[in-house]
Amino acid sequence: MSYSHFSKSQLLKAIQHLDAELRDIKQTKRKCSTEDYKSAERFSLAMRRANYGLWDWDLETDEVYYSPQWKSMLGYEKEELADNLNT
Repeated sequence: MSYSHFSKSQLLKAIQHLDAELRDIKQTKRKCSTEDYKSAERFSLAMRRANYGLWDWDLETDEVYYSPQWKSMLGYEKEELADNLNT
């Protein structure tokens, strides 16, 4: 994948996002069994590589997640849309 068309600030944001994802994966690894972790990691990598936008709504906690790709598909930066159901 070529990143030559990205600006420095876009690359920095991407690196920061990947760092945050890595921290989340490490936290998930501690919480999940090895098999569950490997499955979640494979899914996460596949979704990032496919560049699909995804969102998830946890009905039990009412927490909502919108991937940066989902926001980008609508023309927004990650920080421009809140991760809540009203979005």
